[in-house]
Amino acid sequence: MTLSVATPRAHRARLTILALALFAVCVLASCGSQPRVLAKVGTRVITADDFLEVARASQAQYPAPPDSAKRMLLEDMIRRSLMLNEAERSGLSRDSLLGSLRKGAEEDLLLAALTEQLGERDVPVSDAEVETFYAWRKTEHHLEAIHSAHATMASYAATSLAAGEPFSNVAARFNIEGVVPPSGDLGFIQGGALPEPFDTKMRETPTGEIFGPLQVGNDAWFIARVTGRRPADLPPLEMVREQVMQQVRQRKYRAQLQRSIEALRAGYEVRLEPGAAQAMFARAGGTSDSTAPRRSEDTIVLARYRDARGDTVFTMADAMDEIESIAEGPDFSSVPAIQRWIESRVMRRVVLAEARRRHLNEEPVAVRRINDRIDGSALQMLYDREVSMRVTVSDEDLREEYLARTIGTAAPPFEQAPYNLREQLRSMMLEARREQVLRQFTDSLRRKYPLTIFEEELKRLQWPAPALEAPTQG
Repeated sequence: MTLSVATPRAHRARLTILALALFAVCVLASCGSQPRVLAKVGTRVITADDFLEVARASQAQYPAPPDSAKRMLLEDMIRRSLMLNEAERSGLSRDSLLGSLRKGAEEDLLLAALTEQLGERDVPVSDAEVETFYAWRKTEHHLEAIHSAHATMASYAATSLAAGEPFSNVAARFNIEGVVPPSGDLGFIQGGALPEPFDTKMRETPTGEIFGPLQVGNDAWFIARVTGRRPADLPPLEMVREQVMQQVRQRKYRAQLQRSIEALRAGYEVRLEPGAAQAMFARAGGTSDSTAPRRSEDTIVLARYRDARGDTVFTMADAMDEIESIAEGPDFSSVPAIQRWIESRVMRRVVLAEARRRHLNEEPVAVRRINDRIDGSALQMLYDREVSMRVTVSDEDLREEYLARTIGTAAPPFEQAPYNLREQLRSMMLEARREQVLRQFTDSLRRKYPLTIFEEELKRLQWPAPALEAPTQG
């Protein structure tokens, strides 16, 4: 699906409606000064700021001289605005499906926005940290491990080892969740590759000595031992300094983010109810009373937390609703996996609650991005209804096009032409017909919605200079 303008084919801009939907078209500017308006399209306006934002992101799709490129981009933005007017008038913007999409878009953006606040991606890294991490990477450790999602089970494993049972036997009995191999043998691992405090223990514990149970994150306990060490084959530090610096930065970012999540968990007093995962396991296996009315699931509390409303619960009904809405649930064959899934869904709610407490959903950038996504979905629905569903290519159409294109050539008869070739031709025909129908549709909208272009503003606008590419190393 493309929007094109009547310009020479070599300079024709081709932007999909969905790609355009990623760019901001701000109807009401919130800045102090009056926005410069390039065009008014029905109830919508296209400002100079909107235009330049799209131009910077899509220069490659407008390989024309600046004046022509400006005109081509504005034409595409006008067509988009015309279609958004029509989508709004026809009620597509109020479609119930878009309500769900808006909720999902808001939640996705809030999660991303709060994550950016919880962890500083560009965290400083000192030369000393780079050198220390590089020194860690110079040694590989042959590691064997036993994993458990429960502290109690990890303690049982430790007791078995203390009683003299071989490590491999205990590993085979407890490593049933797929986190580490049943044998427990993780092979050789470079220092710095594991999360803390596991990595430090691996590097500092003497060879052959068992350490743990060691908690890593919220729901993982490890017992491990290093059975051997060897030097790693690394290039000199000066050759990989930038790479090592990025590894240290990413490691610090993850640790910072994990601490922030733990602080949220404590601040919101997140706690799972005893037997929550077992209750979901029984529900999935049909061992619970399947004849009980659905409302009874509202009374089965899986987890609790405290937010602005006070004590809040996550119930079996909530869990079932989430499984239906995201079409993805836990691995019901594993109680620990169910427990991790419950915790992840509750923490998602906690993070969203914290983001709203910080009013991140009211930030202008967030509001614009949410509206952009909804506009894009409305445009797609309108395009499907007015363009895609109206365009077909029959086998007879395909035959005629093939014959017209192959006249005077040694091409095989239509029936003997390769299947992929015919399907490629069909796609080209569909695209051309859709483009024609789209042009006719948007032309009809021009007669329906008032359009004003402020030519002087467009002339004064400078087409952005292309971004400089980083020099390549030979």
